[in-house]
Amino acid sequence: MRSIMKSKIICNFALCMLLFLSCDNNTQYQVIENDFSKEASHIISHRGSGSEELEHTYVAYDLALLYGSKNIELDVVVSADGTLWVSHDLTAKRITGIDKAYLDMTDEEISNLKTIASGESIHKAQEVLDKYGANIYYTIELMDRGG
Repeated sequence: MRSIMKSKIICNFALCMLLFLSCDNNTQYQVIENDFSKEASHIISHRGSGSEELEHTYVAYDLALLYGSKNIELDVVVSADGTLWVSHDLTAKRITGIDKAYLDMTDEEISNLKTIASGESIHKAQEVLDKYGANIYYTIELMDRGG
């Protein structure tokens, strides 16, 4: 059990470093120690405001920020091309109706998917980071077959 937790922590740290290092050079990111005395600095919006809007959509993230959240959670999956995409599920079925694993799809295939609820595209993790920048905190979880 400890080795599983250790490998998940290492994997999540590696993922965060990969995302951090892949940010474009025009955006200034910095590691900030969280000050839990600040109101709402430690509230994490799970998948955006996923209980009110479809999870991991810009509408859900925008609503979470409107409610005062300073931290959004991103679940990420990997495509066949090695790109990180934002999704809680390993397959696109629940959100798009397409019963195929992200790991088995190319970036082009995923970029053509639309959510059933709103018609919004599935987003690359990099697109979310670019859109919201360093103005908020991120909690990033790599979704894998182990849960």
